[in-house]
Amino acid sequence: MNNLYSFNVLKKENDYAEIEVLFADKSHEIFKAHFPDNSLLPGFLQIDIISEILSIDVIEVKKAKFLQAVLPEDKVTYLVKIKDKTFNVKIEKENKKCSEFSIVQK
Repeated sequence: MNNLYSFNVLKKENDYAEIEVLFADKSHEIFKAHFPDNSLLPGFLQIDIISEILSIDVIEVKKAKFLQAVLPEDKVTYLVKIKDKTFNVKIEKENKKCSEFSIVQK
């Protein structure tokens, strides 16, 4: 995932985080592969990215919904609520929900 995204932590508390993520342009290898004529970020990478940013090992994904495509050069905000080892994540783009999922930390 080299150079696929950059991020900025907007807010971080014990049980909550807001993280802004800016994606690379369509020339990035991920976007070239998925899909060549209609580039978008695969759902599994939306999950991998937040686990990488938060440095957590995920053992389970619950209730994943991918509602709106995340495209090259998009700026999105990951809104993360943490309870015990469960991370409830909502991804928004221009104040509209793109994705929503829960992940469980190892």
